[in-house]
Amino acid sequence: MPDQDQKTMKGTMYTKEELKEKVSVGASFLDEKDAGWERRIDTNILDIRWSDVCILAQLSGEMSYTSGMYSFGLPGAWEAERMGFCVPTGTHSDDYEDTNDILVCLWKEEIEKRTCGGSASSSA
Repeated sequence: MPDQDQKTMKGTMYTKEELKEKVSVGASFLDEKDAGWERRIDTNILDIRWSDVCILAQLSGEMSYTSGMYSFGLPGAWEAERMGFCVPTGTHSDDYEDTNDILVCLWKEEIEKRTCGGSASSSA
């Protein structure tokens, strides 16, 4: 498998660093809107592809991406994409799963940093 840091996504051309920035923006947004959000995410089921177990769905209380968007006042999917809450529209089908996997990994790292005192590298 190619180095994920060096891989460029076809179509959207997002690198892992660009996706990491999206997740950082999303996490900061959640910090402002819903303090302690990271403690309510079940990382064992987290999957950005599925609208019932993604970040926004888990925080909605209804396991619904759409409900999560509304509850956080997001005007549309483009805003959710900007914050790493979903795989960007236009991601080439060959890269869709890789992009999802990278986003899930980045969200898990962000959550672990917040819940384990900043030691994201300690997980196996």
